[in-house]
Amino acid sequence: MKKKVIFMVVIAILIILTASIMVSVVESVSQGMEHEKTSPAASGSSFVYSFASSINYKSFQNNNSTYYNETLKLGDNYINGHMYVNITTSLAHFQSYLCNSTGSVIANKTFSEPLNGTMFKSLFPAGNHINTGSILVFGNNLIAIKGMYTECSASQYTINYGHRKIEYVPYVGKVESVHNPFTEYNSSIFFSASFIQSKNYAMLGSVSIPGNSTIAARVLDNIGIQTSYFTMKLVKTNVGITAINYSAYLEKYTILYALIWIIGIGYLLSPKNKKRK
Repeated sequence: MKKKVIFMVVIAILIILTASIMVSVVESVSQGMEHEKTSPAASGSSFVYSFASSINYKSFQNNNSTYYNETLKLGDNYINGHMYVNITTSLAHFQSYLCNSTGSVIANKTFSEPLNGTMFKSLFPAGNHINTGSILVFGNNLIAIKGMYTECSASQYTINYGHRKIEYVPYVGKVESVHNPFTEYNSSIFFSASFIQSKNYAMLGSVSIPGNSTIAARVLDNIGIQTSYFTMKLVKTNVGITAINYSAYLEKYTILYALIWIIGIGYLLSPKNKKRK
């Protein structure tokens, strides 16, 4: 067999092996989401959001608030919790648990609203596509979409889906119209948000608001906090994502790709192969 033919055969094998691994990775991710709900408005859709809030003396409407006494005066100016969202045929059901820094539940709230309610529309704005320049209403705030973030950090743009984690490509934005903002949080990084595209709807991925927010007030159970530095992040859902970050999965096998090619090229350059004419 001629040396040129051997070279072409080996290169073809290397290409096929590499491509096969890539296709297998993509199919594995896609199959892992086969049974997802089609959109946030589909019956049976569910979400888990984590949230946190930093508060200080100006967070409360007055110093007589029970939570003013139980938090700031005890040095507990950081509260956090989880909000669970479950969708039925025509209603969105919300349940939030608010904890202090020691993990004790200090408040919880359960409420429901139709799918055209303020809370649902703020978390899941309708639309087939989010584009640069889109303005989304988020309670008494606005979020201006700046574009799709293509250079994703796996640790930041990952959510749980079933028994696996799904990496996605987010649309990032800036929170605008923030009332009574915290002066100590004046950097643009504190006025940020991201959305995940699903079928016919977008889903709030994360938000950071250093000031008054009616959405934060509802999540925090209106416990007397007028304004705070509030953050919220989607940690789990069973709703399908249309902008999956496949490149992040493919990049995890970079060492394997390199190893395959090193072995192949090493074979072509081996003394035994060079002797063949």
